[in-house]
Amino acid sequence: AVSHASAGDIVMVQNGIYKENVLVSKSISLLGEEAKNTIIIGTGGGNHGLAGITITADNVKVSGFTIQSLNYTSSNLYATGINIQGDHSTISGNIIQNNYLGIFCSIQSYTQITENTISHNFKDGMRLYGGSLNNISDNNINSNVGSGIAIAGYSNTILRNILENNLRGIG
Repeated sequence: AVSHASAGDIVMVQNGIYKENVLVSKSISLLGEEAKNTIIIGTGGGNHGLAGITITADNVKVSGFTIQSLNYTSSNLYATGINIQGDHSTISGNIIQNNYLGIFCSIQSYTQITENTISHNFKDGMRLYGGSLNNISDNNINSNVGSGIAIAGYSNTILRNILENNLRGIG
């Protein structure tokens, strides 16, 4: 459905288990029916650039999913949950768990990451390299092996998150 969507479309995804790596290369809204029951299982196989969801377009919204990696015998084989490469993205209301990295962002700006549960990832719950003017708020970020939030960049806002049982809270 995502590959057939046009910019501005809303793609509704029914409850179910989807074993795939989703590429969002258009400005769309990708909405799961219910986060606990609309599950995307990404494959990694040692390539952490592979993610359950990769966003390369600007102005993308992702909400209402559980996003996790296929289980492997080594954490180095796990996929990243969400890889955000576009600006002005909104990631909200998701359960992001059991990935190599929960969310990875590289030089993106104006991204909203709100009201997600990000837990039990093998590295950081969230890793932002560069970028600016991002808003990270009202997330429950817990039990990640590395930092809850690892961040570089400037003028980012981090508010009202719950960070518990991570190696580091923000680092």
